[in-house]
Amino acid sequence: MSMALALSALNNTFQQYFTGVSAVDQIIDVSLLPKKTISPGIGAYIGSHDDPVGEITALRMDTLASVRVEAGNADISSLVEGVTAAIMGVERAELQNDGIYRLKIDELEPVQENAGNRSSRVINFSLLYEYLSLPTESEFQISDVLLDMDLNAANGDSEVLINTDFSADWEDNFDVIDDPDALQGSPSNWQFDITENALHQTSNIRGGGFTLTARKSGTYLLLKPEIADPVQDFLIDVDFKSLDNDGVGYIFRYQDIDNFYYCLLSLRNNYAMFGKKINGNFNFLDDGGQANLSPYEQGNTHRLKLIALGTKFQVQIDDNVLVNGSDESIRDSGRVGLMCHANNDIFFYRLQLLKLLNA
Repeated sequence: MSMALALSALNNTFQQYFTGVSAVDQIIDVSLLPKKTISPGIGAYIGSHDDPVGEITALRMDTLASVRVEAGNADISSLVEGVTAAIMGVERAELQNDGIYRLKIDELEPVQENAGNRSSRVINFSLLYEYLSLPTESEFQISDVLLDMDLNAANGDSEVLINTDFSADWEDNFDVIDDPDALQGSPSNWQFDITENALHQTSNIRGGGFTLTARKSGTYLLLKPEIADPVQDFLIDVDFKSLDNDGVGYIFRYQDIDNFYYCLLSLRNNYAMFGKKINGNFNFLDDGGQANLSPYEQGNTHRLKLIALGTKFQVQIDDNVLVNGSDESIRDSGRVGLMCHANNDIFFYRLQLLKLLNA
């Protein structure tokens, strides 16, 4: 049973609920994150099909559906109301026919102001969805499974380790570690901003230059081991807004200050990259991990996502793939956290870490 097919079907179902809700200049994006998966029946088998002959299998998912809407400042409230009414107004019988057996509003996130007199807001729905897979005339096998940050490509289960907004007591959950190589602009300055209701980093701390080179040290905000176990295969995402044009990213599989992976996005020099620090030396990945592009928009709120699965890594921004890479240097579990490189004005609003099991 493919979780990718299940999520694709659920996404199509959600999209049809929005038909006619938004105007031409308005945006509705859906991001699906399965929190728990269940295979009903015996090994997902629930019955047989006559024409064509074959097995009927099912996958049940306890899922978070994040619906991000964007519109002009004057229209954002009505668009949020329209989207909410469109989903919650679907008849129960139709929901069940579509495979949705439980649906409720989980959270309405704060309005975020974007450039050009536009605003965005995220509506989070929790739901229980069951996907039925019927046999087809011609069976086929997928030879390559692409990394998708919202699903476990190995069709295994997953576990949410943390899903939280930042608050005034953020230091209970995180350790700040400034790389000793990051001598310029140090130390870091992480503070909770009451007005933005976000964690704010305001130091220009960095080591290495601004261009696309492997040496990129900075300040790291690592989840404490007692809050989230070190992980090998995982998905992490964070909502951020950068008023600076410099580096933002993640540290992962962190063993110690001399051994870890990182990913970094730079608007100043238009790149997204992966790198590693092994025995104190910075290098690029063994395979891939570099892309020349404009990774984010200054002053806009984005969702930055990273998935690590075995030796393969992928970074996405607002569900768009930025860069892929592969490396075998660190196969052990490690700590995960945020990274800033020369970025002295960046806000972080929400962070989630999902452990991928049976990967």
